[in-house]
Amino acid sequence: MQQWGVSHWDIECETTQYSRFGLSDEQRNVLVWYVHPSTGEEKRLQTAEGSRPSDNLRAIYLTLDSIRLAEYRGLGDLMKQNYTLLAEKATRRAWHVVLGVNPEASLEECERAYREVAKVAHPDVPGGDEQWMRDVNAAIAEARAR
Repeated sequence: MQQWGVSHWDIECETTQYSRFGLSDEQRNVLVWYVHPSTGEEKRLQTAEGSRPSDNLRAIYLTLDSIRLAEYRGLGDLMKQNYTLLAEKATRRAWHVVLGVNPEASLEECERAYREVAKVAHPDVPGGDEQWMRDVNAAIAEARAR
């Protein structure tokens, strides 16, 4: 954060577990807050989209770095104008990311990964939920279709 001129910042994260599966939204959640160096406003970025807290922290870092670079290059207003168009297209994760396999994985590997992820994503299991299970089912269907 010092490279961006930020002097007041903090990171909040419930766990530092590196497990890929079975973490609840609360355990995966990462919140980064900082005081913007030029405006003095407090900014908060929070996500639990990734499988692990470290993935979410990296996503926040990459987001901040991209914004900083765009502003440095004078493209901040252009990004703001077109952000909604970009966000609409990037809502769904790739099937291999959901299953946690290589894009070139065999169907057998995909099926094995599906069974492992389904064990923790199923809504009847603590920490699982319906949307996660729908994503997992859609991912294996896409893997079978290719």
